Amino acid sequence: MRLLFFISSLNGGGAERVMATLCNQLATSNDEIHLATDTKIPFAYKLESCINLHDLYPSEEGSPTPLQNRIKILKRIQKISKEVHPDIIISFMYEMNSFVLIATLGMKIPVIASEHNTLHRRHTFSEYIMRFWISRLARKLIILTHHDYDFLGTKLPSKVVIHNPLSFPIYNGQTSRKKNILAVGSLDRWKHKGFDNLIRVWGKIAANYPEWTLEIAGKGSQNNFDYLFELCVKNNVETRINFIGFQPNIDRVLRETSIFVLSSRFEGLPMVLIEAMSQGCGCISFDCISGPREIIVNDESGLLVENQNLKELENAIIRLINDEQLRLELSAKALKHVKKFLPDNIVRQWREIFKEVIKK
Repeated sequence: MRLLFFISSLNGGGAERVMATLCNQLATSNDEIHLATDTKIPFAYKLESCINLHDLYPSEEGSPTPLQNRIKILKRIQKISKEVHPDIIISFMYEMNSFVLIATLGMKIPVIASEHNTLHRRHTFSEYIMRFWISRLARKLIILTHHDYDFLGTKLPSKVVIHNPLSFPIYNGQTSRKKNILAVGSLDRWKHKGFDNLIRVWGKIAANYPEWTLEIAGKGSQNNFDYLFELCVKNNVETRINFIGFQPNIDRVLRETSIFVLSSRFEGLPMVLIEAMSQGCGCISFDCISGPREIIVNDESGLLVENQNLKELENAIIRLINDEQLRLELSAKALKHVKKFLPDNIVRQWREIFKEVIKK
């Protein structure tokens, strides 16, 4: 089977890691895998050498307008699709989904679009059009959670729930863990990831635990870093928080981490929470409107905190700092619960969708 994947870049992020994992898994079979993305930006994740790469954004002279850029992307998608002539096209992220669905109209190539955030939240007008109208052109729309499936009801009837696959093996070994709390995400999406609230919470308790440190892994613009650092200063924790940048080998970082916190205001199916559980962290997460509840069994494989309740988050962090035995118990159960996210299980579900689409 010849498969053509589209994603804007592979320079870091949960959806990008999922794309790399899925392509690599499929490439180990007899499938012919093509990936169209921005090849000029260094990839954050390794790809199998047999994967055929296509530059989605060839170099152009001048300063094109946003409209001209969109037209160029549509034309580029058309060109690549005609050259590859795949059995199926798979696109990731709602904006790329829209570009691919519009560009391939009339080509008679089935498109599977994949969402990587919850649909149960406020949308701008353009987001709403892309997610709830253009997505109807997809032969199948992959969504991440059963919550979203129920929320959508009869909307987007082509929807199918497939969870994200783990990007690396489950870690069952013993390791020395630092006295640290880790959060992961782009600094440019600090509001989405709730880093502002996490810094405020840490500011209330850091003085009581001088041996412990909060670490935030992720890159971002200087302006957003400056904003977060200023917030650290206001909360008297500028020496108790380390911004450690983007970590391509996040599994190694997680393996040395005692407590992982997901402080997001909303999520789809947070890949990094699955990854943290797979590496034995004691995990805490806000019970966002979708995602964490389908990953964590509360008080068994992690701690779920009432969504955006900062006092409860504070209490949960204190609880895990003070109770090493609880951290170990949560870790042991988490390692069992995340087995359903192993790549073989997830890729098997994708293959069933491919068969169904080809049959139709």
